[in-house]
Amino acid sequence: IIHSDPERRAVVVSAPAGVTNMLIAWVTPYGTPDLHPDIEKIHKIYASPDDIIHAVERIFSQINADLGADLNIEDIFKKHVEKCHELRQHGSSEYYHYAVHIGERVNAQLAAVAWDFEYAEPSFIRFDQNGRFDWNATKAAAEDIGLKSWAESGIVIPGFYGLKPDNTVWTFS
Repeated sequence: IIHSDPERRAVVVSAPAGVTNMLIAWVTPYGTPDLHPDIEKIHKIYASPDDIIHAVERIFSQINADLGADLNIEDIFKKHVEKCHELRQHGSSEYYHYAVHIGERVNAQLAAVAWDFEYAEPSFIRFDQNGRFDWNATKAAAEDIGLKSWAESGIVIPGFYGLKPDNTVWTFS
């Protein structure tokens, strides 16, 4: 589909099925009352948050192998998990959003390798300080980085997240 149309040069991808819910379950404390049924089910399947994140890592390792890609999934996850622990220790509001964005980001990195496109970090997607999508700032940031020209060579953009004015990761929710 991607290569069937030479005009198709920018692709937005999401996380694989179920991964976002697994990441939400990873950062949601076990025993939290009134959980969404999907998160509760994941907590019943996996004994601990570590089991959940290792399962997510295995999903991406399998995709990496199936694609014949050469991304070091173990290192990628190690860095993301360390960043999440750091954000959690500091009580950052970015903690949840950073954790949830991992599936989008890693899947886009894999897709870029598979399709021989360039990975494009969605830093041009902008939210205001209250976490609301900011169309004007997004349009200006996209123009500033020359997104339209850059896309001509083929880019993959992770979906569902961008940055707040202080450059913290923020997800659409």
